[in-house]
Amino acid sequence: MQQEQHSQFQIEIKPSERHGNGAFACKSARKNQLIGEYVGEIQGRNTTDEYQIINNFRELNYIFDFKEFEVLNSATMGNELRYLNHDSEIFNCKPEMMQVNGDLRIGIVSTKYIKKGEELFLDYGEQYWSKTD
Repeated sequence: MQQEQHSQFQIEIKPSERHGNGAFACKSARKNQLIGEYVGEIQGRNTTDEYQIINNFRELNYIFDFKEFEVLNSATMGNELRYLNHDSEIFNCKPEMMQVNGDLRIGIVSTKYIKKGEELFLDYGEQYWSKTD
């Protein structure tokens, strides 16, 4: 299990006009500000098969590529950052790999100024869509 590093940035989860629930900024964020840490259960890629069946049925996927042979699955042990929806054109956040006390972690960082109340988006990337189709 990867532990969350606490951040001062607060996120509200509520219905999105685009994709079910979404994550919304409770205050504004400057460009390149750490929004938080994407956390979940560290799993080997082969152990995600059982979760993929459930994810496909629920039409949800909280698996984030982590290392060459590992993923972070936040379906049951994640935080509010798992609710960031995809948009390849207006994304305002990006993942960044970070070292914290020698451990590799995934930070979510703003790519531009974000207004209070704005929905947070990531570009999931081509690799994500090739796995889920």
